Amino acid sequence: MTVTIAELLLYAGAVLALFLTPGPVWVALLARAVQAGDRFALLHLDLDFFKQVNDTHGHAAGDLVLRAAARRMLSVVRAHDVIARVGGDEFAVLLPGIDSAGTVSRVARRLIAALEEPVTDGAQCFRISASIGATLSRDRPGRTPAAILEGADRALYAAKAAGRGRHRLDAGQAAGPAARDAPGPAGTAEPGAAAQARAAAPHGPVATEAEGARVAQGVAMRSR
Repeated sequence: MTVTIAELLLYAGAVLALFLTPGPVWVALLARAVQAGDRFALLHLDLDFFKQVNDTHGHAAGDLVLRAAARRMLSVVRAHDVIARVGGDEFAVLLPGIDSAGTVSRVARRLIAALEEPVTDGAQCFRISASIGATLSRDRPGRTPAAILEGADRALYAAKAAGRGRHRLDAGQAAGPAARDAPGPAGTAEPGAAAQARAAAPHGPVATEAEGARVAQGVAMRSR
């Protein structure tokens, strides 16, 4: 039986949906966390070099890498942390109760290290990395969900500009050396983050309904 690319993509989306939190759900959790004044960290993660895998080796390879990435990210975070796919190769990670730059740094390093481990289909080996932008709710009290998401976006762009395979905190937050990571370009024998020793296990998810809807709309636009 011949399987079309469209069918493969539909299957990949269904598999990822089993692993990750649906977009509207994580948006509602973020809105409630802001409204309640909870302390949390929000990470915006982008898979570096995923497009190269997809373009060079095809959609089947890209789907394999996405599924592996989802499983690996879930293996790093706690059971009550929230991971949602917000774009083709972009993910949001909500870490309830986290208010330490050092903890965010450790989690980010572990995520990057896990994602830099090679993925194989038995015949070929695929390598990616990740750039992560993070923001802490404690440092910007009163911010809206949309503003928090924008802060994580800014930090993500800074991480990419710094060489990828890195993580950064939102501008204005004291990142310090602990919040920075060595670059880990894909294709090298020993990606930067993967070369580091595994940190200890990381470290409760959770504005108005209208505000949550605006964030959801922004996420949907980014996903197109």
